[in-house]
Order: sequence, then C-alpha cells, then structure tokens
Amino acid sequence: MNINTLILAIGVLLGSIFVFFKPLSIAQPPKKEIAQLELHNFTMYEFDTNKLVDIATGKKALRYKNRDLLFNFVFNDNSNADLVSLSANRGKYKNDTIDLKGQVLYTKSDGIEFRSEHVFYNRKKGYARSDVPYVGTMGKSRVRGRTLFYDLKKDLIQSKDIYAIYNIPDRK
Repeated sequence: MNINTLILAIGVLLGSIFVFFKPLSIAQPPKKEIAQLELHNFTMYEFDTNKLVDIATGKKALRYKNRDLLFNFVFNDNSNADLVSLSANRGKYKNDTIDLKGQVLYTKSDGIEFRSEHVFYNRKKGYARSDVPYVGTMGKSRVRGRTLFYDLKKDLIQSKDIYAIYNIPDRK
C-alpha cells in the first residue's frame, strides 16, 4: 500500500467522522446566583437629605445585583405624601416596585386598608394593584372585589365585581 493512499484514507475517514457525527455537547450545570448580602431578623432605615424615607423590618432578606428578596416583612414607605405600610410573607423589591405575595396587608395613614394574596406596589408612580380578590376597609366601610387599582396621587380606587357596605357618617 502506498503512503499517499494511506494518508488519503485516514483523511477521508476523519472527514466523514466530522461530517456525519455531531460532537458531544457537555451539559453545564445551571449557574446558581449567590446573594451579595443576606440578613436575618433585620431592621433597615433609608434616609435622604431631608427625612426618613422608609423602614423595613423582617425575618430574612437577600440582596442580589438587581433585586432584593424579603421574607415575613413589614415595609413602611414615607416617600409620598402619606405613610404607606406593606406587610407580606414574601416580596421582591426591584426598581422602586415591590411585588408582594402571601397574606399581604396594605395600610395608608388616612385609614385605608387592603388585604389580598398578591399586591404590586409602584413607589415612583404611586399606585397599588391586585389582580386577585381583596378586602378593603376604611373606618366602618368595607368592600370586596375581584381586582383592585389604587392611585395614591389621585386618591382614586378602581375595582371589578365589588360588594360594598358604605357607612355614611352622621352630620351634625
């Protein structure tokens, strides 16, 4: 056998292996994101140059590069005209929004209170939204509904499928 024929046969064999057989793709395990900061039984204060902006207390908090995860917490927001207090089993804080889940309680300093299982709160735009059933109270008045949109700046509440008991105070 000629050496040129041998080299040609080896080249054809290796070329056919390259063409007909795909290389093995080795699966990489998914990269687990590690929290930059982890707090247990915490109280956090945020100040600006004029006042206390917010206070957060809770059992556990995890800070990642682009979000904070909070567990069994209470968040008091003093950035708007009225003090807003939010508590929930879990929450994700990202870009001045808080996505709250599990026994959510929203309370405003003027006496408005909402309870739901899921509330989305936007601090910058000043609204709270729930796409699941909720119960709201203000004094002796009560309302139940399927969805809720509460605009803090306009003090406007929008809801679907409501049942309300409105207590009209006596005028003297």
